[in-house]
Amino acid sequence: MRDNITGKSILLIGDPFYGYCAFIKEQLLLLGAKSIRFIEAPFYTGSFRDDINLSTVVSWLKDPKVRTHWTQKLLNELGDEVFDTLFVVQKMPFKKFFVDDLKSRNPRLRSILFLWDTFRTQQARYKDYLPKFDKVYTFDKDDAATYHLTYFPDFYIEEEAVPISQCQYDVAFVGTMDADDTSYRGKILAAISELCQQEGLNSFFYLRYYNYNKTDGSLKQRLKRFKFRHYNQEVERLQKYGFMHESALPLSEYNHIMANTKAVIDISHRHRQGLTINAITALANGRKLITTNQRIKEESFYDPEMICIIDEKAPVIDPAFLRSPYRLVDMSFLRMDHWLKHIVNEQ
Repeated sequence: MRDNITGKSILLIGDPFYGYCAFIKEQLLLLGAKSIRFIEAPFYTGSFRDDINLSTVVSWLKDPKVRTHWTQKLLNELGDEVFDTLFVVQKMPFKKFFVDDLKSRNPRLRSILFLWDTFRTQQARYKDYLPKFDKVYTFDKDDAATYHLTYFPDFYIEEEAVPISQCQYDVAFVGTMDADDTSYRGKILAAISELCQQEGLNSFFYLRYYNYNKTDGSLKQRLKRFKFRHYNQEVERLQKYGFMHESALPLSEYNHIMANTKAVIDISHRHRQGLTINAITALANGRKLITTNQRIKEESFYDPEMICIIDEKAPVIDPAFLRSPYRLVDMSFLRMDHWLKHIVNEQ
């Protein structure tokens, strides 16, 4: 395998989600990269390749060529800079001519794309972008088969974890319940919460919701309230459990909770079977994993002693699973440094 990191100049363009691309930049430099130019992908409200709604139309009318303008500005800023690799993570904010132009300036450039979210539901309108890359990886096996991509799971960032014997919580979950892909999470957590009370297990559940009951009297807000009325009713029903919150949990608090938990609950999106970074990190830190993702059985690191698969329609956790001995699951091949060597170096 050729070393495409040591002494190389890399143009990194990525989603700013949780600062993961900043960690990628830092790790590439530690691995010996000569230089990293990091471009944070902007969010376009006026792009018809993403969500199409009234806001999209309004934004597009204001500037129908916003993506073209951003792409040309970036090319001008890069000027005569020389790059060995273009590494794009998740977001493709540029027009397709960006890759062609960059390769014309850098004839030996390798272009790599990694997708950490489901392509068919999140970025299917970008299918014509895929041939622009020399290698495209996805964390989703179904996407890999459908779009002829290369499957490879997400990474984890190594961090010091609290010993199991000193953990404050037996089980924990932190996530979001939206009105579309994850509206069922509340029901699952409610059932698990009742089980924890029955078994005397110490739990921490934090489910962020969106308050569509708020209204400023505008037609837009009244329509939202009507559209999401069933979601609002479910949110109201779940309030008695004490885990519903209107604001997101700060990242520092999230990290503290996960580090002090024996078993992490992972409730996947129904249309996504790729493993989340949270699930991978939990196993790497020696935590047990309780997941709705049935496809985890297909992974080489699947261990039924450390991984409990539950049915989202009837979630049941055997208390014996939580009380049985813990053992390490070897996830080192997904540690960020090893992960980057595989993604960037593989030919």
